[in-house]
Amino acid sequence: MDPFLRKLGIKTPNKKGQIVPPGHILMAERLRGMPIAQLLAAVSSVTLSQELNSCGIDFCPDGGTAVIYFSQESLPHWEEQKEKILKLRKAYPVRGIIIADRLPSIQVHYSRLQQLVVGDLSMELIPVLDCSEVPLILTSLVCSFLSCSYYGILSFFCFLLL
Repeated sequence: MDPFLRKLGIKTPNKKGQIVPPGHILMAERLRGMPIAQLLAAVSSVTLSQELNSCGIDFCPDGGTAVIYFSQESLPHWEEQKEKILKLRKAYPVRGIIIADRLPSIQVHYSRLQQLVVGDLSMELIPVLDCSEVPLILTSLVCSFLSCSYYGILSFFCFLLL
């Protein structure tokens, strides 16, 4: 079982112990039927996870990365955001990514989020205009993880041949 997901209290979703199948994105079950889920399913293979609901994570593009998305509707709820971010940071400080809507109408809330995530916690914050950009970012994360994995395997075998 992946130590990152164990820290969050997530059990292995299948019997083989594979957390996120290669090329898939693990998505919280609570997002089913929402526009972001439909957009993501159109561009990537999605695996739903009931376990992600309890820890506040929205997506896992690989076994060691967790992504939380804050829409413009959720940005004003500061205490809930802060709690989710701190829980993510405590469980896995290196590869937690926050994606948030950045619009002029909610700039005050976004600035506060940016100060916490980037300034105080040194985590990654990716601004988007709306939820239609999130699937593209998640898909590119999956592709980069896959290419890094394949590149690592390829370079290992090349090293053995030398």
